[in-house]
Amino acid sequence: RDEGIFSFDRKSGKFHQPKGTSSHGKSQKVIRSIFQDSKGRIWLGTGNGVNLFDPKTEEYKSFTGDSAMPLNNQVYQIIEDLPGGKLLVATFRGGLQLLDPETGKFKIYKQTGSNKGPLTNNIMCIEPAGNGIYLLGTYGGGLNIFDINKDTFGFITENEGLNNNVVYGILHGGGDEYWLSTNRGLCRYNIKTKTGKSFGLKN
Repeated sequence: RDEGIFSFDRKSGKFHQPKGTSSHGKSQKVIRSIFQDSKGRIWLGTGNGVNLFDPKTEEYKSFTGDSAMPLNNQVYQIIEDLPGGKLLVATFRGGLQLLDPETGKFKIYKQTGSNKGPLTNNIMCIEPAGNGIYLLGTYGGGLNIFDINKDTFGFITENEGLNNNVVYGILHGGGDEYWLSTNRGLCRYNIKTKTGKSFGLKN
């Protein structure tokens, strides 16, 4: 959280901290996510945008979706849309951001009050659901369903049987079922039937 990233050598049992250079340093010491894309590139989700890290030169290249407001670039997760190759970036306050690695340009989806944006700008996690569909766990907006082909969003909240509108993590459980970690324990939710079962300390 406060010191960036480290590499660990299994043979020597020693740690090394790549710091980059003054002109190619990481944009923030807070690292919440590490992702390797289909081309082998290493991306870091920082407290201020996305960094591309080169382990050979130990240099960083920084990308931010909203340069005017650094707090909108707190990255919690990065995944890749295949075969499109764009990166889906979950940010807190900054909505869902799509980064084109080749151009460095972002497309940002923020709360709009319609199906053209997420229910909240606080995106915690992303889970692919196939055919260009992505499930977004949000802080306060429940489960959002993003269709990257249609540029539209659907919403599943407590009104649709979700146990809580804060979703920190999503794990596919097979078929239409997904496991969600929430402020009220675990929830096994079926996105087709829109029914869920909660699991807490009593379990």
